[in-house]
Amino acid sequence: MALPKSLRDIERLIGTEKTLEIVGAFGGQKLTIPSRLNDDWLLLPMLGTELGLRLIDFCGGSQLRIPICKSEKALTRNQQIMADRANGLTLNALTTKYGLANTTISAILNSKQKSTLSESSLRVAS
Repeated sequence: MALPKSLRDIERLIGTEKTLEIVGAFGGQKLTIPSRLNDDWLLLPMLGTELGLRLIDFCGGSQLRIPICKSEKALTRNQQIMADRANGLTLNALTTKYGLANTTISAILNSKQKSTLSESSLRVAS
């Protein structure tokens, strides 16, 4: 998954999972990165000491704009929907869990099936 350019250095420092966690919690906001680690820093519980120190070493004393990353969030959500379906969740359970219409969930699941069929037909044609 390709994050926006503004987050790629952060992703390399703290990893994709933690970067996406920050985007999910603070997308669209500016976060102040302290010059020194302190116990009341907003990101400390999320990152822990080691990753927090990496981020402070990289951009401490500055403000970090966190993009919303709609397409990346949707891709992650769609992958989770497909995994939940593969694990036996019903269409109605998926709509309740994700707050999406049945038609939207169906379209997400069908797009996965179509891409899987396309990939397998390409392998057969090779």
